[in-house]
Amino acid sequence: MPTCRNNRFYVFNWLRSMVYAYTGTGQRDPDNDFDAVGVDVGPLHRFAYANGRFYLFHAQGRGGKLFAYTVTGQREASNDIDLPGGNIWPRGIAYAEGRFHVINVRARKVYAYTAAGDRDAQADFDLGGDNRDPSGIVHVAGRFFVVDSQKVFAYTGSGARDAEADFALACDNGDGIGIAYASGGFHVLDWIDRKIYTYAGPGGSTDSSLCFPAGSSPSRQTYTVGTPISALTLSKVPESRQARTSGNAG
Repeated sequence: MPTCRNNRFYVFNWLRSMVYAYTGTGQRDPDNDFDAVGVDVGPLHRFAYANGRFYLFHAQGRGGKLFAYTVTGQREASNDIDLPGGNIWPRGIAYAEGRFHVINVRARKVYAYTAAGDRDAQADFDLGGDNRDPSGIVHVAGRFFVVDSQKVFAYTGSGARDAEADFALACDNGDGIGIAYASGGFHVLDWIDRKIYTYAGPGGSTDSSLCFPAGSSPSRQTYTVGTPISALTLSKVPESRQARTSGNAG
């Protein structure tokens, strides 16, 4: 789950209860690492920089809690925020327009909270029909962008679908677990590859190396439903994707 501040990337590793820092060019910056002390961390935690602090989101009971840290990584319990409302399946958190926005993967919905942590249901919004496996959210230039398998879905500031601003992910970037925006680009963390993939900012990339490019590509073809498989010209799936998808068919 990456977040950005002052041209640095911060990535939360729940297994080690650590936040790892990287420079804007992707080099390790251990002097800015910090421990997620005082929190019983787990795989449902999400991490974000918001309103001048780092927050670690922890699902608990039928709500959740934001554990606050200063920009230097010190625990700041006096600024922790309880989030009510049954959001027990979080998959990402963003801060925009004075609100926290937390994805609920089970409800396929984004729950809104004020900066003080009160529910703000009028600012909730539903995720689009194909946005079935959201894993992160970021707010950029008046839009929300929600990363999913092989694609980033765009929504207006009020939560309406904005499909023209969607963009595709690279073939190998099929295990995204968070998205951040910095220095004019989107950055998607792939937890299997242990790598952050970067895409041109708002609108994303239409590079032909993408599995499902937003624009047309001479190397891509479309077919009418019902075309015999023997008539199709299929591209080879990259080996890294084969290894991750083998056994999932059927």
